[in-house]
Amino acid sequence: MQWDHVIDLGIAGARTHERWANIFRCPVTDLGFTRIASGLVRDALAVGLGFVVDERGIDWWQVISVQYVQQIYRIVALQQIAASIATQDEVFVSRSGFDSRVLQALLGRPVSCFARGIGIAQYVKHFYDRSRRLTYSQIKQIIPDKYDPQHRFRAIFSPQKTRSGKRVILLPTAYTNVTRTALAYAEMLPDCNFLLVVARSSGRVKTLPANVIQADLASYVPSNFDRTEYEELCACWRKLQYKFGSNSVLRALLESGSTDLFENALRQWLAVRDAWTNVFETEPVEGVLSCDDANPYTHIPGLLAKDRGIPWIFSHHGALDGHQLVNQSHADVLLAKGEMERDYLVRICGIPAARVEVGAPVRPVPSEGANQKSSIVFFSEDYEVSGARVEEFYGDVLASLVKLVQSTGKRIVIKLHPAESLRDRRRILNKLLSRQEQLVVRIIDGPLTEELMMETWFALTVISTTALDCAIRGIPAFLCGWLENWSYGYLEQFATFRVGVKLSHPEEIAHIPRLLETYRPCPPRNLWEPIRPEALHGILSEGIAAPVQVA
Repeated sequence: MQWDHVIDLGIAGARTHERWANIFRCPVTDLGFTRIASGLVRDALAVGLGFVVDERGIDWWQVISVQYVQQIYRIVALQQIAASIATQDEVFVSRSGFDSRVLQALLGRPVSCFARGIGIAQYVKHFYDRSRRLTYSQIKQIIPDKYDPQHRFRAIFSPQKTRSGKRVILLPTAYTNVTRTALAYAEMLPDCNFLLVVARSSGRVKTLPANVIQADLASYVPSNFDRTEYEELCACWRKLQYKFGSNSVLRALLESGSTDLFENALRQWLAVRDAWTNVFETEPVEGVLSCDDANPYTHIPGLLAKDRGIPWIFSHHGALDGHQLVNQSHADVLLAKGEMERDYLVRICGIPAARVEVGAPVRPVPSEGANQKSSIVFFSEDYEVSGARVEEFYGDVLASLVKLVQSTGKRIVIKLHPAESLRDRRRILNKLLSRQEQLVVRIIDGPLTEELMMETWFALTVISTTALDCAIRGIPAFLCGWLENWSYGYLEQFATFRVGVKLSHPEEIAHIPRLLETYRPCPPRNLWEPIRPEALHGILSEGIAAPVQVA
C-alpha cells in the first residue's frame, strides 16, 4: 500500500523518523504532543471546576483530573491532526486503543485499525513482559495500590499510630523523592517537631532525623464510609458529564472511555480524605509542608489544611513542576529552590510573585575528590510514562556515545531513574550493542552518589532533574532536545538558565568535546539558594511569604 503521510503517535528520535521515511517513502512526522500550548489543556480542565465539590470545599474533578492531563494533551494534538484530514482521506491506525477512539470521536467516522485486539496468548505474553520489567519493590507497591485502594487491609496490618502530644508540622508523602525533600527541610529546624505520614510503602525511610516521627496513613483510616455523600457526589459527576458534551476536548475524553472509572477513583480518594481528616483530628498539626502537588495522596492534606485555616506550604521535589501550568497550587506559599524555579512559576506558570518564596533546603557540601573525570554519564528516565519509544531513545544516544568513547578513552555510565527496571534496560543494551561495545558501558541503579558525580566528565540527559544536580556542581550537562518528551517547557528553561546545553540532533553528541572548550557553567546561586532557618520557621508557622532571605 502507498502511504501519503505517516504520523508517529509515540515519541521517538530524529533518526527513527528519517529511517521510517525511507521505508514508507512518504513524510513521517510526530504527533506534536510536546508542542501543545498548555493553556488549551488548562482551559479544558477548568470546564469541570465547581461541580463535584464536597462540604470541605474539595473539588474532586480538580483532584482526580490530574490523571487525565496527559490524555488531554494528546487529544488537543489529535484535534490538530484531525483538522488536517480531508473527508475523502482514508485513516489507518496500527492498533485500537485510546488514540483510535479519540480520532473516531473527532472525525465523526470510523477509522481502520490493523489490530483490533489481542488474543489470550498475546495478552499473557504482554503481561509477562510488563511484569519482568518491574522490580520487587515496584511489584510490592503495585499490588496494594491495585487491590486495596481504600487502605482497608493495609489498616489491619499497619503499625499503631504514635502520638507525641507536641505540635507538629505535617509532612505527607507517597514516595521516596518526596520524603527526601521533606526531611531535608525538617533537618533545618531541629527545635521543631515534624510528623511524616506515609501513604504508600515507597515513601517510608529507615533512618529519620531526631525531630521527625513516622506514621502510616493506613493507621488513620476510619472504619465507616459515608455512602450518602459518595452517592451525592456521583450524581454531581453525572450531571457534569452532560456539560462536557459542549466541549470538544472533554467530549472526546468521555467517548474514549478514559473517565469510565471516575466514580471508582472518587470512592478511593474519599476514603483517603477521611484518613487524612483523622490525622488532623487526632494530631496537633500547626502547618503542612507538601512536596508533590499533583499526587492526590499529598495534595488532599493540603486542601484539608486550607479548609481548617492551617498554613499550607508547597515545595516541589524536582527541579520544575509542570503541573502548575495547567492546575495551579492553592498553597499559601510556594517555595522555589532558586531563581530558575521562581522564574518558571511566576513567568511561565503565571503564579503571583507574592506567593512564591525562594528558599531551598541546605544541601550537603560535596567532598573534594580526585579529579578523575573518567565517565560520560547518561542519566536515563522512565520514558514509557510519556509514551516514548525507549529503544529508539537509547539507540539515538548510545550509537553516538559509543563512537565518542572510542576516540576519547572514556567509559559510558547509564544511571537509571528509580522507576526504571535494571533488567529491562540491560535487555535493551543487549539488543542495541555488540558484546565488544558493551565492554565500555556500565549500567547502575540506586541512589545518586557523590562518587559517580566526581568521576563525571560530562552528563547527557533529556530533561532529568539530575541536570540540575550536575549544574550545581559545575559538571557540564547536555540536553537531548530532539527527544523532549513533555510539553511543560522544562528543556527551554534549563537552557535559558544554562543548566545544560541543548542539542538538536544525535550527530551533535560527537561535537561535545569541542563544546566543552567554551562551556560556561550556570552560577549555582541561580539554581539553589538555601533559606535561613528562621525564615523557614516563620513561613511554616504563619503561611506568609516573607522578604527573600537566603543563606
